[in-house]
Amino acid sequence: MTGVVNILISALLILFLTFDIKADEISANELKNYINWYLIHYEKRKQKAYTYIPIIEKYSDKYNIDPLLIAIIISCESSWKLKVIGKIGEQGLMQVHGIAMKGFNIYNPDGQIHSGVKFLSQSFDRCKSITGAISYYMTGKTCKPIKPAKYRYGLYKEAVERFRK
Repeated sequence: MTGVVNILISALLILFLTFDIKADEISANELKNYINWYLIHYEKRKQKAYTYIPIIEKYSDKYNIDPLLIAIIISCESSWKLKVIGKIGEQGLMQVHGIAMKGFNIYNPDGQIHSGVKFLSQSFDRCKSITGAISYYMTGKTCKPIKPAKYRYGLYKEAVERFRK
């Protein structure tokens, strides 16, 4: 009987982590703790990242995406560097490009985060899972979980365990 209960609990946790990411499940303090951990050796970048917390919270609420997941994506995509440009023209904190940039001022943090979170939300709508949405966010082509998306999902799960009380 205990084995069945453990399987049911595991299945519920997987469903929770896959389909029910709520924006209000993490406080600004928990987000700050994550930033402290990620940018432990980069004091100037850490102080700048703190200024993005209200923007992250605003768009996580608007699109119902966990702010911790947004922070993980910013960490992986740009290491919290505002002006970074990728190999194929992706830009800013969330490394948006192409159609995801259309209609946004991507030269400021608000526009960068807004466009990235909106595209991530659209990716969730299309793919229905975290790893699928991250894969689509990264490629713009597939919901099939790719290795880097699985890695980012692992970072997200680790951050949830570490920073969500």
